[in-house]
Amino acid sequence: MQKEQFDGNTLRKISNLYKAQKAGKKPIVEHDWRDVETTGLAIRVKPTGASWRILTREINAIIGDFHLFDENDLPQLRALVAEARLGKKQGHQPDALIKAFLETRDVKVARDIHKVVKEGAKVWEDARDAFLEWAYRNKATKTVDGYKSALGACKDSVYEPDFRHIAGKALASITLGDLGDIRDSIVDRGEAGELKGTGHRQADLTVAALRSCFRYITAKRRIYKLEENVALGLTNVIENEDANVESDGGDKLRPMSQLEIGAFIYALESCDNEIARLALFLQLLTGQRRFTACSSVASSFVEHDHYGIVWRIKAKGDNWRVLPLPEMAQDIVRKAKEDYKDFGCRYLLPKTRHRTAGDNMQKHIDPREASKQMEDMRKPGGVFHSLDLQPSTHTLRKGFISFMRPRMHEFVVGGRQLQPDDVQWITHSDEGRETTAAQVYDLNDYLDVKHAILKRWEEYCMEGYTLYMQQQQTALAA
Repeated sequence: MQKEQFDGNTLRKISNLYKAQKAGKKPIVEHDWRDVETTGLAIRVKPTGASWRILTREINAIIGDFHLFDENDLPQLRALVAEARLGKKQGHQPDALIKAFLETRDVKVARDIHKVVKEGAKVWEDARDAFLEWAYRNKATKTVDGYKSALGACKDSVYEPDFRHIAGKALASITLGDLGDIRDSIVDRGEAGELKGTGHRQADLTVAALRSCFRYITAKRRIYKLEENVALGLTNVIENEDANVESDGGDKLRPMSQLEIGAFIYALESCDNEIARLALFLQLLTGQRRFTACSSVASSFVEHDHYGIVWRIKAKGDNWRVLPLPEMAQDIVRKAKEDYKDFGCRYLLPKTRHRTAGDNMQKHIDPREASKQMEDMRKPGGVFHSLDLQPSTHTLRKGFISFMRPRMHEFVVGGRQLQPDDVQWITHSDEGRETTAAQVYDLNDYLDVKHAILKRWEEYCMEGYTLYMQQQQTALAA
């Protein structure tokens, strides 16, 4: 046995032994070299080859062949031996630790993997699924559905490849760099055409979901034993094109003009998907989100003696927003109820396409079906082709807000003149009511004002349609 502090000279000496044996100068006799700096780190030299070992009274384990490591690996090898000795005192064999170290060359990561194998420590999927389960109990369902998608937890998720490098990885081993790699992978695949869009928006949604997930994990320290929230330093996509646009935005950020809204209504007339057409028209006339219009439940539209139809919208947090619909929006609702009453579906706008075998068709129209209709309008021959703006379903909502916001002062409730931000009465705010329909639909000042606001917007939209048709007729006459 030979003892010395291992360094580059030690490794060269051992290499020279084999060179001498090969040259026939001196055969090798089996013996051990031991490191004096770290008890237990050893190199066993045999005529057939050398190997790195952990040799103590309690442990006799092979780390790997001599050629697998050089002098730069000595700090990690010493740390490995120290970790193996500590684990042995706790009753753990070092085999899983050594295997993980050979795969990662990082003792910290190897230790965490060893804990997963030997001590049942939590891995990424454990914490992610627990977070989603908690979120479904405590947050709005639509919010958590977004988390689930953004974290690649949906079945056959297109984002699963972006999380592959942390699959099965111990939580304590996940670094800020790992999370950054997820974000960058989504952007890269988006720009390569593997995802819809550039991937910037989805990457930012994933960043937000990861932050929420790791806040939950670190709050459950007793369970997950994670001392530091590694997601705190995770930033949104740096090279987001929208972030580089000047504050005045230019034409790309402007809302749709009245004439463009009129062109949109005209284009809807030739829409080949009737349900998508109704969804888009309802969204336009009410200033709601695409999903709100597409997922509306038929029973949430109630006939009212004064307003005609009132729409009770379930908002986040199980609160409700009540909208007395203007005339054309009411026509849309009545048409949908009549046309699709035999579908046996609870939704106003049911799906019409089977996605899987045995599909009972009890779902609402896919919001993407509505978006596709607007995308078609941007193609050659469409009303929005070559436009400096690329309208989407969100642009419809933005148009409502942009038009009505500066006009809110025209309306008064309880003697108070409304302010621009009160436009949220239509788009965001809820009444927080969870009582009976009779109480919700009572006639009162704020419902009168909501009805007047939506009626004013509907008139503006239809004036745009009239202007567009006049323009078309003038062009034909010329």
